[in-house]
Amino acid sequence: MVIFGYFYKKNSVIVDRSNRKDSYLAFLKAGEKLNKGLSMCIFPEGGIPQSNIFLKKFKNGPFKLAAEKNIKIVPMTMPDNKKMFPQKYFMGYPGFVRAKVHKAIDPKIINKKTVQCLNTSVYNTIFEQLKKYESK
Repeated sequence: MVIFGYFYKKNSVIVDRSNRKDSYLAFLKAGEKLNKGLSMCIFPEGGIPQSNIFLKKFKNGPFKLAAEKNIKIVPMTMPDNKKMFPQKYFMGYPGFVRAKVHKAIDPKIINKKTVQCLNTSVYNTIFEQLKKYESK
């Protein structure tokens, strides 16, 4: 637990979405970490979606960072997160979570290299994979 706490404190970027200034500072902090060569795992939904939402619309911040810094995005689909980590406190349980690591998306090859193109490309990749998991 001590090791997790250390890495969490040193490497995480926490965002208070109710505070615009804090959101902007988190964006800058994430950029600094990327400049240092650190890889980041970002959940672009901007929070935990309600259980009735299949996949929440993505925020543009992570895609803006990728475009500005010319960093590839590696989408990941994790279909078991809502089931194993529900919004209700203490209702989650340990176990194995399936994950699909998709092919990296290079901002340089997206037409017009817009933030919205990157956002849509990643969203569609994850959405389509979630649909495949759901149909199994």
